[in-house]
Amino acid sequence: MLNNGFRTPLDEEKENAANKPLIKANGKIYALPVTIGSWGWFEALMMVVRNQEKEDNQKDIDKEVGKLIEIFINEKFAEKGITHCRGTYLPPEEGEADLVVEATKGIMLFEMKKKSLTRKAKSGDEFRIVADLLGSLIDSQAQCFRTSHLLIEKGYVNLVDENGEKTNVEKHNRTAECISVSLGAFGPLQDRMLIKSIMNEICNKPLMAEYDGDDKQTIKNVKKFNKDMQKWMPFLNEERIKGDSKTNPFFNSWFLDLEQLMLIVQESNSNDELLARLRETKYVNMGSYNFYRERRMVRMLNGNKG
Repeated sequence: MLNNGFRTPLDEEKENAANKPLIKANGKIYALPVTIGSWGWFEALMMVVRNQEKEDNQKDIDKEVGKLIEIFINEKFAEKGITHCRGTYLPPEEGEADLVVEATKGIMLFEMKKKSLTRKAKSGDEFRIVADLLGSLIDSQAQCFRTSHLLIEKGYVNLVDENGEKTNVEKHNRTAECISVSLGAFGPLQDRMLIKSIMNEICNKPLMAEYDGDDKQTIKNVKKFNKDMQKWMPFLNEERIKGDSKTNPFFNSWFLDLEQLMLIVQESNSNDELLARLRETKYVNMGSYNFYRERRMVRMLNGNKG
């Protein structure tokens, strides 16, 4: 049944509306409009696959979905004539870049994360809100910074993809835009000025989680969170001191969900157009915490009502 027993935010485990693209009422079955029910279909399918995965002891389906997202984005870029590369760093460097797009006036570094806000986070669980946000945003930003710092230090980065094809990306005094891409939306938490403030605050006061209870899963989550924070902090601090935007720390950081990225891609037909569409709202912020409204308002200010 739809949200059966869901009465307050603390009943988050009973909230299932997002997973119900079909609703049964008065003996009839209703299908929600695509714009509302599309994520419901995805979650309903994933729930079935995850349950079967546990029974069959198969590999992590969520990791496989993450790989499929990367493939999907690569295909969409190719359709629009946007050239790009990806791959691991050539030794002795260690690491990888999910997606690199070179334009005349800048370099776009994309890092993809499937992780979205969990039900516990949406219910108001403070630890889960922070853990989900940082697990998607800060993790991917740290990976972007790693590539950006190599470009700054050496002037180039060499990548080799899964097919053995090598690509040399040279900086040429271009600014690197560090773009985190999540599968699901994080809402107002994706606002550029907000994430800039979050990362600055983390550098000023490093986060460490504490838990005095005996719940094994929570203990495990807290340990992982603290371990991840220790891994990410050097990249954040280096970006603030040595990054392209060191005079205005984290000004080149972006946090988009897949739908927002696809809108920008849809409006672009070249690498330079993609960079221009991305930067359209970089220097103007209306404080609305709404990606789509910000873009519409900027275009109205520029005399374009489209």
